[in-house]
Amino acid sequence: MGVARVDTLQLGELVFRDLPVLVYDPQAYASDTAACLLDGGVIGSDVMPGNVWQFDLDAGALHVADSADALDIPAATPTAPLHLFGFPFAPIIDWSVGDKFTDKALFDTGSPATVAVFARAYEALRQQRLVRSTGVLRGHEGEAAGGLGPEISRQLLDVPQLRVGGATLADVSAVSRPQAPTLFGAGLLATHIVTLDYVQRRILIHPRATPEAPPSSDFACRWTQDGVRVLNVRVSSPAWRKGLRPGQRVLQANERLLEPTDPANPCELVAWVIDTLPQLHPLTLYVKEGGKTKTIELD
Repeated sequence: MGVARVDTLQLGELVFRDLPVLVYDPQAYASDTAACLLDGGVIGSDVMPGNVWQFDLDAGALHVADSADALDIPAATPTAPLHLFGFPFAPIIDWSVGDKFTDKALFDTGSPATVAVFARAYEALRQQRLVRSTGVLRGHEGEAAGGLGPEISRQLLDVPQLRVGGATLADVSAVSRPQAPTLFGAGLLATHIVTLDYVQRRILIHPRATPEAPPSSDFACRWTQDGVRVLNVRVSSPAWRKGLRPGQRVLQANERLLEPTDPANPCELVAWVIDTLPQLHPLTLYVKEGGKTKTIELD
């Protein structure tokens, strides 16, 4: 990526001046959907020091202030230390389960999970019987700027009592991941308002007034330049038992043909695959594998 410096960069009413930026062209890399999802760029943690950043999906807003006193935070909201280890000032937090397990994690909204537990941390939790496995997810962890990762198997987990400082998150659904570190991801924002207070070096987490149910689907798909393909499938789920596998091309979902209406701009289909397809019930998928078309009917 190239490096440049911009005179001013405005985010809502917030203005940054004389700011270094990385220049990224998603179409020049292996990520087929990045041009649709990252068309305006990505805010990095290196701009966060000196301010307080609140992720509030109840209001549908990212609030930024120079003091937590300027934000709507309940007085009894528990806090935890926010560790800053220098550039790029990534938000690192402590988390624990039970009395004998404590670790550090990165708050990263680029991860879709509520919590993605690093494999070594998962193994320690498993040995102490602090988590319960609820299944196996087979496929790709996700798509980043560098493209799609390898196909792997990950454990789906139920964490009964997870704590971040004074905040207790009950019955957290998590997933294992092979790489360090553990991630607290965008799934946390479905149920909680998260405030990163870089001024006082703390994180505050409190429940949303209108929490959203986390998505519950046994599979996920992604758009590629040669069509829609299965990203991952929950092993032993109805979809798995009926033959749905990572990498298969999905030709049609119910009555919708999964081809872009405008081949030069597939972003409408990308949004539909991410937001609508996992919620369809009942669902009939027509998938292609090895030159043959297979019909998969799901209740």
